[in-house]
Amino acid sequence: MQQAEKVIMRIYIVILFLTLGFAQINWEMETVDDSPGLVGYFSSLVLDINDIPHIVYAITQVDTNLIMYAFKTESCWQKETVDVCLTGGPYWGLPYHGVSLAIGNDSKLHTSFYRYDSLNNRTALCYAYRDSLSWTIQVLDSMAGTMSWVPGYHTSIALDTSGYPGIAYSYWNLTDSLQYIKYLHYNGVNWNTFIVEDGCACWDFGPSLKIDSRNQPHIAYYQLHPDSLKYLYYDNQLNTWVIVFCQFIGAVNSNVSLSLVLDSQDHPGIAHSFDNAIAYSWNDGILWYTDIVGGAGYSEVSIALDLDSLENPHIAYSVEFNFWLEYAYKDTTWHLCGPHYGTAGHISLILDNNSNPHITFGPSLYYVTGKFIGIVENDKQQSFRNKRCRIRVFPNISSGLVNVEYTLPVKSEIELSLYDIYGVEIKTLEHRTFLPGNYHQVIDIGNLCSGIYFLILKQNNEQVSRKFLLIR
Repeated sequence: MQQAEKVIMRIYIVILFLTLGFAQINWEMETVDDSPGLVGYFSSLVLDINDIPHIVYAITQVDTNLIMYAFKTESCWQKETVDVCLTGGPYWGLPYHGVSLAIGNDSKLHTSFYRYDSLNNRTALCYAYRDSLSWTIQVLDSMAGTMSWVPGYHTSIALDTSGYPGIAYSYWNLTDSLQYIKYLHYNGVNWNTFIVEDGCACWDFGPSLKIDSRNQPHIAYYQLHPDSLKYLYYDNQLNTWVIVFCQFIGAVNSNVSLSLVLDSQDHPGIAHSFDNAIAYSWNDGILWYTDIVGGAGYSEVSIALDLDSLENPHIAYSVEFNFWLEYAYKDTTWHLCGPHYGTAGHISLILDNNSNPHITFGPSLYYVTGKFIGIVENDKQQSFRNKRCRIRVFPNISSGLVNVEYTLPVKSEIELSLYDIYGVEIKTLEHRTFLPGNYHQVIDIGNLCSGIYFLILKQNNEQVSRKFLLIR
């Protein structure tokens, strides 16, 4: 019986090893703005080249409603007023929603948002930019009635290679009772308007925009009836929208957002709703793939996505059932890493130069930072990839002996070490100068406790790693 239980336990540990991942993140949270009223229900976050956070967010109070800007100094958060509205909206009195923020290489800030005027019953699409120490605001479009306050109806702003803004947004047309996506782009002189045509007369919402290296806009959005995820881009040579991806995703609610990214080769990745779950769909230049990341619910779900320096996806999202902030990222597997903070409203995520996450959410307005601890399996460092340096560990589930094979393309000083999952070095196996060639050695780990371990090969300031599971 004890032997059978041991076999079952081994199978269970192996399943965990193959499916869950073991990364850990230390999370820290601080309050940016706890002013009276509803603060930060809509917010958007960017980092400048020095990883300093900049946030644009909405405040709703009894008599005054604001779009605010905050940036962090060494001692505190500095705040400025971007826009003021003295009339309330129809939902919780919210006149502002759909806030989006972008930052250029020159550190110039650009933001877009909806502003509802209850006196005239019209909603304006506003664009603002910060030059020096002041904000300039323009009204770019206007529609009768109001857009809903829910996360799915938001604007999305991005910058082209010249630093000029483009904005994708939902537009409600009372004439035909349809809602569709519009795209505006500034060419340095004028704003050009595009209707995002996909050949369907449906309700389109939740756009997320990116502009590629050829200045072509890419937009992902939801479409009701049928409930679908759509992704398209504008071909500047053909002067037409090209539908690339359309996928039925089960029931989708207009309270759910999505998030689009482009990798270094302009291939898209999309974090989105998929039948009450969070999913990640991406294209490798040939085919589309979809992963189910985790359960989230049907409504009131905000989703934010970014890619790290190795182009692995990181997703922050809220869960409908308990309004927790959840975080997941993928290398060889998906890792679920908390932080389980209570949240509501729109979530914004961006990764810094070290691929650590920065997140904002409200209300009130909170700023969360995460730092990875332990070791994450990795073999994609640029210099190693270019020099064809590789390490192989087998079997990856062992009871005592592990084979290590590695290839060195040039003469160099190499350090090969064994670590536990918490990043503690157990033993240095090699630390000397190697000639180019293929190397193999067998490591006896029978004296260690059962658990996850990493073999790390270091060359200069770069490293590659492989994890394996020891079962005693």
